[in-house]
Amino acid sequence: MKTRSPFQRARKAAFTLVELLVALGITSFIIVSLLTISVVVADAWREGNNKIFTNTEARAAFNRLIEDLECAVIRQDIPNAEWFRADGEGGTFSSPPANATRLMFFTIPTDRRLFETSGSGRYDRNRPIPGNIVAVHYQMVEQDPISGSDQFRLFGLYRAFPGTGTQNPAEITFNDALGRPDLQSFWSGRPETTATESFYISNIFDFSFTFWVTRSDGGQMQTVPLPPDSTVRVLSEGLEVNGSTSGWEGARLAAVGISMTILTREGAMRARDGDIGNAGIQAFVASRDNARTFSGMVYLYPEVPVVF
Repeated sequence: MKTRSPFQRARKAAFTLVELLVALGITSFIIVSLLTISVVVADAWREGNNKIFTNTEARAAFNRLIEDLECAVIRQDIPNAEWFRADGEGGTFSSPPANATRLMFFTIPTDRRLFETSGSGRYDRNRPIPGNIVAVHYQMVEQDPISGSDQFRLFGLYRAFPGTGTQNPAEITFNDALGRPDLQSFWSGRPETTATESFYISNIFDFSFTFWVTRSDGGQMQTVPLPPDSTVRVLSEGLEVNGSTSGWEGARLAAVGISMTILTREGAMRARDGDIGNAGIQAFVASRDNARTFSGMVYLYPEVPVVF
C-alpha cells in the first residue's frame, strides 16, 4: 500500500497562486464598489443637507420679514411723522451699489425680548420689559464679489433694532424715533445697522419689492402697483413717491410684494469655482440645485393701534 508523506498532503491542501489572485481581485472589486457607494451616498447626503439648511434658514429669514411687515405700525394722528421708508435703486436689487438698499419702518416684532434676565441668566417674569413698538432697519450689504467679477454679486441682509446689549429698543424707539419726520436721520450713523449681531442671512442674489398703492381714479378707489424703480415714504399726511407727494393726495400704501433669491451652499461653491455654465447667470440661479426663490404679498393696515 502506497502512502503520502505529510509534506505532500500539506502541499496539495494549499491555495494556488491563481486562486489567490482571483480571490484578491474579487475582494478588491467588492471594496472599491463599497467605497464608491459610500462616496455617492455621502455626497447625496451632504447636498441634501445643504439644501435643507439653506431652505430652512432662508425661509425663516423671509418669514421674519413678512411678520415684521404684517405688524407694521402706520398712524395718521401724529403730525409730520415718517412711518415707512424704502430706499434703493430700482425694484430689483440684484446689482445695486454697496449698502444702498434699506427698509425702515416701525413694527411689533414677535421675537422681541419680553422680560429682563435674572442673575442666573433666566427670564424673570416679574420684570417685564415695557413697550412693544420697535423701529426696525433692514439693509443689504454687498459680500465679496464672486470670482472677482461684478457680473455675479451677492449680498447679506442685516436686520437691526435700535440699541445694543441690554438696552430696551422699544424705549429708544419711543424716545428718539417715533414722530420723527425722517427715519433716515434716526438710523444714520447707528452702528447696529451693520453690527455682527444684526447679520441675518447671506448669499442673497436678488431682493425685490413691488409696492401697491390704493388711490382714487375717476372717483373710484383702485389698487395699482408702482413702477419698479420707485422709492417710497409713508408719512402721517400721506404718501411720497420718488421724492414727491404731488399726484398722491389721499393715496396710501396698501401692500408690499417681496421676492428673495438665495443661493444654496452648493450653488455658492459652484459660483466661486466659476462653474456657472454656458447658459448664463439667470439660468444658473433658476436651477433649484443652485438657488431658492421665496415670494409673498403683505397687506398693510394704516390704523394699527399704538400701545405703549
